[in-house]
Amino acid sequence: GSTIEEELFGESEAVGQRIKIKKHTFEVIGVMKERGTVAFQDYDDQVFLPLKTTQKLIAGVNHLGLIRIKVDHENNITQAVEDVKMTLRDQHDISDQSGKDDDFTVRNAAEALDMITTITNALKYFLAAMAALSLI
Repeated sequence: GSTIEEELFGESEAVGQRIKIKKHTFEVIGVMKERGTVAFQDYDDQVFLPLKTTQKLIAGVNHLGLIRIKVDHENNITQAVEDVKMTLRDQHDISDQSGKDDDFTVRNAAEALDMITTITNALKYFLAAMAALSLI
């Protein structure tokens, strides 16, 4: 992003320059347009690398920890979740005949919101109990 470009290269053109990340050298092939900060996420302070390169050289893993998928219409969420599950089962050699359990979790935004609400409510009750105990 533009923040990284300014920090590393000042007024110089970043494209074509090289940067080093964890002992690995990469060539800058582009700079994203300035987008600013949204919900505590500074989009101008990001570096994008090829996925396989990042996994192998920087993270030291050969799997994904998280995949985010956007569905074109809310009516398609259920089908998209099922399609993702089927694809992952196929990629992980999991079938009804294999007897293996899924080694992944697929959640939609509504399920994630429910989980956050449950945690928030539990914290509210805990804090209320602590406040009540402190009054005694």
